[in-house]
Amino acid sequence: MRVSLGARSYDVLIGAGLLGSLGERVAGVLGPSGRGARAFAVADAGLPNATVALVVGSLQAAGYAVGSVRLAPTEQDKSLSTLQAVLAQAARHRLERNEPFIALGGGIIGDLTGFAASVYRRGVPVVQCPTTLLAMVDASVGGKTAVNLALPGDAGLTKNMVGAFHQPALVVADVVTLASLPQREFRCGLAECVKHGLIAADWDDPGLLGWLEQHLDAIVGRAPETLSELVRRNVAVKAAVVAADEREEAAPAARGRA
Repeated sequence: MRVSLGARSYDVLIGAGLLGSLGERVAGVLGPSGRGARAFAVADAGLPNATVALVVGSLQAAGYAVGSVRLAPTEQDKSLSTLQAVLAQAARHRLERNEPFIALGGGIIGDLTGFAASVYRRGVPVVQCPTTLLAMVDASVGGKTAVNLALPGDAGLTKNMVGAFHQPALVVADVVTLASLPQREFRCGLAECVKHGLIAADWDDPGLLGWLEQHLDAIVGRAPETLSELVRRNVAVKAAVVAADEREEAAPAARGRA
């Protein structure tokens, strides 16, 4: 799928087994990695070790020296202090301009990593590798990045108060990662798909909700081919919304459609 935003356009790759060739795909978008090129991966601490190792190994095979950190994907850890720690780790790894952050996880990891990329050296590329259904169909597409802000007293956290629009260089949605997703999180993503189905007629896919109902058993059974189609059609809706109003500047009534 292509997210059409002029000079900020990018591809969303969807399918099974894509992470094994991630390094090659990143080099294809950003240019040959060259000797001494670096990448910095931020991964969900709950992901299987094999998934993280696959990503790191693929980047290394493409010529990247890979630094990495694993984070707990909680709203409390989606913070300015965590952001500072990630930036410090990237600086220690000597990440330079045009060398990417790699976000490997759900929406919290994607938001935080994308924001880190937007401010590190005044902006470096980020490659989003969503591993939850919700992140695949929504959070990884559109360039919205942020962390929460802790307010003094009893105000608590203000969600996504500090952030930036920073479009990814590439999104790689490998549906194989959904096999290890807890049922509750999978259903959260499915709820977002239902929401897209309800508005999809306004975005050139009036049959999306009916298709979802017809294929629900295969979706719940996490059949890779069906999941790929599910993600593809939902990303098409999200991409159309983003292309129409990249920075959410439309009037509230118009935004309500998306």
